[in-house]
Amino acid sequence: MKKLLATTVIVSALFGSVSTEVHAAAHGNPCAAQAVQPVKIPDIKSAAVIKQMKAGNYQYKGIKVGSNISQVTKSLGTATKESEMRFVLGKLNVRYYGPMTVISYSKDRYSSDTNTKVGELNFRLPMTSAIYKQDLVKLLGKSVKVDATGMQERAETYGHLGLFYKKDAKGWRLTDFSIGNPDEDMNGSKKNERPGKLKSGQLKTLTASELKAMRQGKLKYYGTELGMIPAAVDKKIGQSPMEEYKRSNTRETLVQSYKDFYDLTFNYRAPQCDGKLNLQSMTFNYGSKNKTLASIEKAVGKPDSSQKGTDSFDGKKFATVKNTYGHLTVKAEQEKKTWIVTEIQYK
Repeated sequence: MKKLLATTVIVSALFGSVSTEVHAAAHGNPCAAQAVQPVKIPDIKSAAVIKQMKAGNYQYKGIKVGSNISQVTKSLGTATKESEMRFVLGKLNVRYYGPMTVISYSKDRYSSDTNTKVGELNFRLPMTSAIYKQDLVKLLGKSVKVDATGMQERAETYGHLGLFYKKDAKGWRLTDFSIGNPDEDMNGSKKNERPGKLKSGQLKTLTASELKAMRQGKLKYYGTELGMIPAAVDKKIGQSPMEEYKRSNTRETLVQSYKDFYDLTFNYRAPQCDGKLNLQSMTFNYGSKNKTLASIEKAVGKPDSSQKGTDSFDGKKFATVKNTYGHLTVKAEQEKKTWIVTEIQYK
């Protein structure tokens, strides 16, 4: 299993790149986070700081690995961005404070913030930073582990301290560093798995009547419908195997994924960023269904609008189309002379 000290890579993959800008509350923008106290990056060239980080007892404004998440909010205020993934392995929460990222993990998917502890503190250096590996060698001593993630990247672990480098013309430049627990696994618990109607199995092909209801905006899918809140959806179909929550200075969203390969997603949004999420759309992955666009239009008729384009895979270019039929959107790719449906969205 992935160690907590390695979650910087996981977080980047799950939640995308992180802006180092700190956003103040903006008039007319309910999603803008409150201004937080600027974070100062620790002096990684300090022997005393490195010693504390390697031992795992370094503190930033009273926050350290093992601190309660409530202490983070008390010390730093509301994060400018927040992401949380809840799945079989537990709950992984990421809060962004300018150049500092606070990562917390709980083996209990349903744990509250009051029971969730800080697992990692990550500090990202600005692009203008010129700290290189050779500047730190004498201070660091011998590394416990070295991971060469590519010809241009490498990660080194020294006790509880992780250092991440990128290669340039001058050598290995330090891009960020983390303090975490290298021995803690993301194991999860069986308590995180609860049965649900759409938990697993292959996604069923939508019927003609369901497609027609989509076009009209009247679909009730296993008792769920657009506008419902997450709790109401869970009551109808049970827990989703995985869900991802995100809050930024522009939006607050939740994506619940169901079925094998997460072929079905329920997409929520809170327009006022007040936690009041409601179901905005349902997305059905049709990549393995081998259904033609003609078969869809046999049920729903001609599109209200159509947008054609091109895409490529494995060096091969092909034509694409995105058709809208009322509340129904269908994406398709052209194989030889036939349009094959790849995705259906109801919104």
